[in-house]
Amino acid sequence: MIHEFTQDHWTNAGDTFIMLIEKEEPGKHLIQVYKKEEDGGYIPINVGIKDTGNSIILSVNRISFDGYIVAK
Repeated sequence: MIHEFTQDHWTNAGDTFIMLIEKEEPGKHLIQVYKKEEDGGYIPINVGIKDTGNSIILSVNRISFDGYIVAK
């Protein structure tokens, strides 16, 4: 599963931004998050990830960003 997102998808929770993504296929997955750079490329980024089985919760401190996740 690949899920693209923009800064508008993040919810501001004070000093943390969070996002809930519903999964197309339930179950535990290997998840990697990529951040879009100013030059249009993408880099892997470390964020808080919770895989609930039916959804993915991402959390990041201070800034929201455009990017995508890959869940295998």
